[in-house]
Amino acid sequence: MQKEVSYWTKRRRIRSAVEEHIQAVQTSVEPSSANHSIHNSTPLHQLSVEGKVGHPSAEKECNLLGISEAIALDVSSLDGHTDEFDEIEFQYVDHSVSEGSEEDVDDLDLNQKLADWAVDYGIPHVALNSLLTTLQQYHSSLPKDSRTLLTTTRTVTTQSLAGGSFYHIGLKKGIMSKLHNNSNTKNVYDLKEVSVKINIDGLPLFKSSNMQLWPILGIVDQLTDKEPFIISVYCGLHKPISANEFLEPFISEVNVLEKEGLLSGDKVYPFSISAVICDAPARCFIKYVKDHSGYAGCDKCMQHGKWIGKMTFPEVSAPLRTDESFREMIDEEHHLGVSAFMRTSLGMVSQFPLDYMHLVCLGVVRRLIMLWRKGPLKTRIGTQKVTSISEPLTNCRPFIPLEFARKTRGIDEAERWKATEFRTFLLYTGPVVLNGQLPEPMYKNFMLLSVGIRILLSPALCESHVGYAQELLVSFVKHWGDLYGQDQLVYNVHCLTHLAAETKTYGPLDNVSAFPFENFLGRVKKMVRKPDRPLQQIIRRLSEEQEILHDKAEGNNLVWKSHKEGPVPVQYFNSEQFSYAKIKDFTIGISQENNTVRINNEICKVCNILYDNFTVHIVYQVYRQKHSYFVYPLESKHVDIYQVSDLCNALKVSPLTSVSQKFLLMRTRGINIAMALLHIN
Repeated sequence: MQKEVSYWTKRRRIRSAVEEHIQAVQTSVEPSSANHSIHNSTPLHQLSVEGKVGHPSAEKECNLLGISEAIALDVSSLDGHTDEFDEIEFQYVDHSVSEGSEEDVDDLDLNQKLADWAVDYGIPHVALNSLLTTLQQYHSSLPKDSRTLLTTTRTVTTQSLAGGSFYHIGLKKGIMSKLHNNSNTKNVYDLKEVSVKINIDGLPLFKSSNMQLWPILGIVDQLTDKEPFIISVYCGLHKPISANEFLEPFISEVNVLEKEGLLSGDKVYPFSISAVICDAPARCFIKYVKDHSGYAGCDKCMQHGKWIGKMTFPEVSAPLRTDESFREMIDEEHHLGVSAFMRTSLGMVSQFPLDYMHLVCLGVVRRLIMLWRKGPLKTRIGTQKVTSISEPLTNCRPFIPLEFARKTRGIDEAERWKATEFRTFLLYTGPVVLNGQLPEPMYKNFMLLSVGIRILLSPALCESHVGYAQELLVSFVKHWGDLYGQDQLVYNVHCLTHLAAETKTYGPLDNVSAFPFENFLGRVKKMVRKPDRPLQQIIRRLSEEQEILHDKAEGNNLVWKSHKEGPVPVQYFNSEQFSYAKIKDFTIGISQENNTVRINNEICKVCNILYDNFTVHIVYQVYRQKHSYFVYPLESKHVDIYQVSDLCNALKVSPLTSVSQKFLLMRTRGINIAMALLHIN
């Protein structure tokens, strides 16, 4: 059987045969009889033929008929046919780079693209090996094994620690990798210090096993790239036996960096940890303090809990804990031991902030919905009301923008909601769909929570209105006890009274949220493809990602998905039209779920996106009428929630940079409610 040859080999053979035939024609035909003269001063090996040989139909026949038949076909078409010969064009070709080296360059580029694709989409090695076997028939320089393509670390040496397997990648190594990958961004050049946020949490790997991971993650505060990096990973059938033993390699490195700083090139940056973000159980574990079910379980105040079948914390003005009182262990009942974090400069109270993702979204809002659905009779709203609330929630799906990770579902599925769905319900859909469906005291109580958290999440409001938000949340806790019972004043509900203090220290609550860490943990879990040696699998996947350097440079405004549907004002008739544009932290578009924005302090509908002369313009219409949707506990216009109407027919045009805010626009019961987005996906 004849060995299959590559596409480029076929092309070279065809070209060689054609050039030999042309040389034969040139020597046998008198110059005067040729329709096209060929200058003798030009060496024939520097001439390239375009026409029959380069024609798509000829190349197609090359593939179908085989190499020998293709050569015969194309050469015979030149012999004795001057009209065919007229179609041949000659051009000088630079042979300083041979065909073979061009093929090598193309294959190197293919290698890189394949590696990028495999890492970006988490392609298993088995599937990638199969693809490489197929592609090798056409690109012989491709590696046979996916581990070679991805430069996978072959040997991973873990250590036994705290009752499981442990691997320490390194805090400094992670920071330097992030700085390198973001080296083209402006803020890297302006660095005066480096600080990181740390997250520690447990992650179950399989439903059929107790196997779990405990990663230590970090985010560099000074970078716009907020994707976490892994510092250490523990893997075992239970959580680490000793938190201090688990933390020791990390704490030792922190002590060195705090003392010596972070050396990058010829500069030394002061280093610090800005916050340690954990849920309540993990926070108690690493701080060696009583958990939230203990009498001294609140890690923000010195309140002594009250047992009513469950531990409750009814006080809202108990004395606060301080970093100094913690280190001196004044409240002995609160402490279980000495944490390894005590060896750092961290504030053991102030720099372990409350995380609103677990506290509010998965804690209070989830509990609230469960009380409505399955709580005591005095708080249960009944099946008919559940349906009346769930239907409009489901109908909201077409209006949910790109920045929302999940579409809305009814509260009859709340047991399966994710944290992002509880956030959507609290901040956006809940105030609308609950209006008129809940008893008024319960609806007003919900609105105290919704508006209070909305203020603490808003960069424009959290600083100036933090005191007002504190009053709203304290009122919510007091009314909660009256409505749902004193036995419902559990740890999560009580800690709402401490949430405003975190905003005073860190700004909007999203600055110390676990959302980015939780998203990353989902990616880490997907790195484990089989039960055998999960820790080694994760380290290998991380080594592959490290080799595929993705530059996180902060680019210009982007536009994509071109169309020709208009409208286009006359003065922009020659502009390109697009469906989407990226600005700041959000995406705007012409579809109904992405087309509501603020331009020049007006609520507008985006009708088109134009690109001309390196400038992006927005074609839009303005809502003439906007007023508050609700008035309790304040007029909603003060928290950027409006009822809008009367869309102006006239089109306006403004630069993309004039867009200052994106809104979620809900249409329900014949009205339009526009709510400013407070988060990015």
